[in-house]
Amino acid sequence: MKSFLKIQMRYGLMAAGIALLLVVLNITFFLGYMLRYGERGITHTYFRMAEITDSLVKEADGYHMPGESMATVEKEFVWAMLLDGEGNVVWSWELPEKLKKKYSIQDVAAFAKWYLEDYPVKTYVHPDGIAVYGEAKGSTWKTRLELPEQVIAYFPQGVWGLFLVNLILALGLAALLGYRLFRSLRPLAEGIEQMEEKEPTDLEETGPLKELAARINRTSRELASQHAVLQKKDTARTTWIAGVSHDIRTPLSLVLGYASQLEESPHLTEEEHRQAEVIRMQSLKIRQLVSDLNLASKLEYEMQPLSVEDIRMAGLLRKIATEFMNQSKGGDLEILVQIPEEARNLKVQGDRKLLERAVGNVIQNSIRHSGKNGKCRIEVQLKDMEQQCQIVITDNGPGFPEEVLRRQGDQQMEVGNSHGLGLKIVQQIARAHGGEMVLANGDKGGRVTIEIRRQ
Repeated sequence: MKSFLKIQMRYGLMAAGIALLLVVLNITFFLGYMLRYGERGITHTYFRMAEITDSLVKEADGYHMPGESMATVEKEFVWAMLLDGEGNVVWSWELPEKLKKKYSIQDVAAFAKWYLEDYPVKTYVHPDGIAVYGEAKGSTWKTRLELPEQVIAYFPQGVWGLFLVNLILALGLAALLGYRLFRSLRPLAEGIEQMEEKEPTDLEETGPLKELAARINRTSRELASQHAVLQKKDTARTTWIAGVSHDIRTPLSLVLGYASQLEESPHLTEEEHRQAEVIRMQSLKIRQLVSDLNLASKLEYEMQPLSVEDIRMAGLLRKIATEFMNQSKGGDLEILVQIPEEARNLKVQGDRKLLERAVGNVIQNSIRHSGKNGKCRIEVQLKDMEQQCQIVITDNGPGFPEEVLRRQGDQQMEVGNSHGLGLKIVQQIARAHGGEMVLANGDKGGRVTIEIRRQ
């Protein structure tokens, strides 16, 4: 839910920012528009009117306006006239016929800032009277605006107050929209969390996000169906392995028994004794393989209960090394167990049989691959790492292929490669004890590190 709160906050800030930007743009546009078109450009218009009016001078034959000023009048207005102090028209240009030739003070007061016969007019004081300029009908809309001095005095504060009100409204609107968005997204987030926990999801397919809710529901149903199929396959595989392990045990025991009898029979030749030994050894491998399959299946699905006890690791490692040395023939195996002073009394809580199986699998794997090149040398080190202990086993073999090192963290590692199920079981036992198995290649061979949590 924290991520959705972040989304809501970002959405609210973004909406508020957009709202404020629009307010600023509107104010800027309004002020620019007013300065450009209000009174046709206040500074520009009155400056030109003063210049034009001052250029209108009286000569012997009447009033005259220079050509440049006259061109401006023709461009900006449709008629113009000059009234003397008594209201008489003493000069005019394109004056409509229906307009009077004489105006009283009341007439001037009426049209000075407004209209004259529907013509918008502008006036400017001339030394000899008043200059009146008429614009085209319908070209300018005039209104009367009068404000108390107090209003003008407090105008800046009013602008800032309006700005703050707009800011509060923008933030409130953004918060409201963000909350509505959050309410719409919260069921979707809960549905995704349920899918993550492998629980069925049934969201209401309503509102603006109904299409997304429908897709989540459809995905949830598909995942549930796939999970059911996988569970069915896993159950079938586990049942098959358990069944094979049970069914093969009795005939395999008979084969082992008869092979042992034939191997010890005095009536057989030396070659027949050798063949009986081969049968017995291969039968033992089959029994071990079946046992590995069964154990790997139980560990993978957490069906193997742990018999937890305090285990002194130094004694366990020496016992395993001694057993392998006793089984070796012709001095082709050398195992060096290194226990530093600080690790001699190191204890962990775990399943003794499983830990013996893990270390034994690693040593057996080293013997199988290192023995091909002559004498097998194995070093077993015990390290105390505070929260965990490490068992580091190195050999003088060819090391691990790059593919095995690359896939060592995968759930399906070791299956189907030259290392068999041995190292996969080691990995599962380490994880069952809160640790991990790490494979690497050293200078002279492979290195397997088994990490085990002490408690």
